Amino acid sequence: MLGEELFVYLVVSSTAVNAALIREEGKVQRPVYFISRALRGAEERYPQMEKLAFALITATWKLKPYFQAHTINVLTDKPLQRAMSSPKATGRMALWAIELSEFNIRCQPQAAMKGQILADFIAEFTVIKDQEAEETPIWRVHTDGSSNKHARGVRVVLHTPEGDRIECMIRLDFSTTNNEVEYEALIAGLDLAIAGGAKNVVIYSDSQIMTSQVNGSYDCKNERTKRYLEKVKGRMNNLQIKMIQIPREENQEADRLAKAASAEPMIIPKQVLSFVQPSSLLDDLSMQEVSNEYCWTTPILAYLKEGKLPDNKVDARKLKVKAARFILIKDVLYKRGFSRPYLRCLSREEADYVMREVHEGVCGKYSRSRSLVHKLL
Repeated sequence: MLGEELFVYLVVSSTAVNAALIREEGKVQRPVYFISRALRGAEERYPQMEKLAFALITATWKLKPYFQAHTINVLTDKPLQRAMSSPKATGRMALWAIELSEFNIRCQPQAAMKGQILADFIAEFTVIKDQEAEETPIWRVHTDGSSNKHARGVRVVLHTPEGDRIECMIRLDFSTTNNEVEYEALIAGLDLAIAGGAKNVVIYSDSQIMTSQVNGSYDCKNERTKRYLEKVKGRMNNLQIKMIQIPREENQEADRLAKAASAEPMIIPKQVLSFVQPSSLLDDLSMQEVSNEYCWTTPILAYLKEGKLPDNKVDARKLKVKAARFILIKDVLYKRGFSRPYLRCLSREEADYVMREVHEGVCGKYSRSRSLVHKLL
């Protein structure tokens, strides 16, 4: 009936927000509508009060005709109205308060539990359903590699269960075969999915040889290919993996950026992660060897790797403060930057090699000391 007062019960959980719309006939509460919305991404990290407000705003979106035609009494034991009308309310809460101001909504303390029991039941049911759905969220990965006589490149397209899309291209600055390029692309895709927290991954590739070798249909006879396969299997141990071969026509996006990565010069589209890989994953060149000769990185590496500190307390404290600005990634020492990529730390021999390459190499500019320093850093 138009103008009749309706009641809303709200309940939130770690994975969903729920609301039950109730009307009263005498002293009997009858359900009119109930809604449930699963939380995704950042929504799961909302504070409890913001989740309650989000449950109410979601109810207004889905049940707008009821909110426009009736006075709505929100029955809750939480200070929701005070939180939303507070002068200190900012961000989402302030925007939601403005959006709710068009409706006649009043917050009242709970007097009866019947409607709340219904809302709680919906919340419990939603949690179970979400948990079952989250057991096997599927991540989709498209990989491809491109190789020519001048350069090589790989490209990975990652699709998350939430619908996000991440593109990554890697320039390979070393000689390799077409099949090995495909393995480099596959490993890069697996590493990207693992970094995103994936557990169930479907990988699409247009390489019949690599797909068949990973699935066990083909045998590996080449020693380097066997080592690549071992690295792939090692990454697949804790994942549910399905490897699917697709026609090249269905892998055009990955193929396009793989060719861009192997172009001369390298073509980098907007909003695409791009890297340069100086050596193969099978080589140890990417690992920073700690020389027996003492250099400035020796104490930092010893502390980060083994927790070794100088006996002198003052020196130990200074080393701890200094080491906080460094990080080890695959046994390679990098210095952290505030608004720039990690800076690779070089030994004396490595620094001498880099300076000679920049100063007098093929692409050298024979610059003076100050200009050379700026170019290196």
